[in-house]
Amino acid sequence: MPVVALTVVMGVGVALNAGPAPRIDLPQDVPGQVEELVDATWSSFVDSFPALRDCIGDVAVVLVRDVTGGDASYSASERTIRIEIPTTPERFPESLAHELGHLIEESCSAPEAIGAEFMSAQAIPAGTSWRGGDHWFDTPSEQFAETVVQIVRGERIIHADVINVSDGAVRLVSEWGARS
Repeated sequence: MPVVALTVVMGVGVALNAGPAPRIDLPQDVPGQVEELVDATWSSFVDSFPALRDCIGDVAVVLVRDVTGGDASYSASERTIRIEIPTTPERFPESLAHELGHLIEESCSAPEAIGAEFMSAQAIPAGTSWRGGDHWFDTPSEQFAETVVQIVRGERIIHADVINVSDGAVRLVSEWGARS
């Protein structure tokens, strides 16, 4: 009997320390199909990185007509992801997962936590700046975000032709996000 009571008390202690689950917010009216894509992608993302739950935090997704420099962006200072519309049901969740990669990169300090190991797994020369590279697709930051897409979605379509994500990088980022 005392063992059962101890187990219950420990379980309650864990639940109290876990804090509120991170949330994703759509601050504008969106079609039901978009809301479903956001919910499904968010759920897969949070499930893929359970150890990062406390640093993920809340984020907003805003649909816009134009995104400077691409089809989506993440602002760490605003905790907002902007995704350009119109887009396709195939492209939308991949763009969202990519930007969620930038969210954990910033909020969970990925470069400090696993940056050197990640760059090694991606065969990026040591000493390369996290945001450096001759082209956007050469930067460790963008390769990290694409690794998150691979983990969350199980496949990549948009940038698969310009960014190779190694099995070692997928394993490293998955294990980092699952550590307890």
